Amino acid sequence: MDEFVYDHFMLTKSKMECSPTLWLDVQEGYLRHFTVHYADQLLDSLDQKALSSYHAGIRHFPRIEDLRVEVIKGEDFDYTI
Repeated sequence: MDEFVYDHFMLTKSKMECSPTLWLDVQEGYLRHFTVHYADQLLDSLDQKALSSYHAGIRHFPRIEDLRVEVIKGEDFDYTI
């Protein structure tokens, strides 16, 4: 299970990083950057044994999937002036 969880977070991080919109000031770029940062923090916690793979899977898989779905939507920010 440890390997599956670690590989899932690594795959998520790499797929989010491989887009040219990562550093653009659009919602997709912001969400991609946030997802990369979030996955990186989880990977660091797993490496330091501060978080078990079981708890990472239970607590953080839904959040990662929600972020991934938001990125795929490709909507713009809702600007209010």
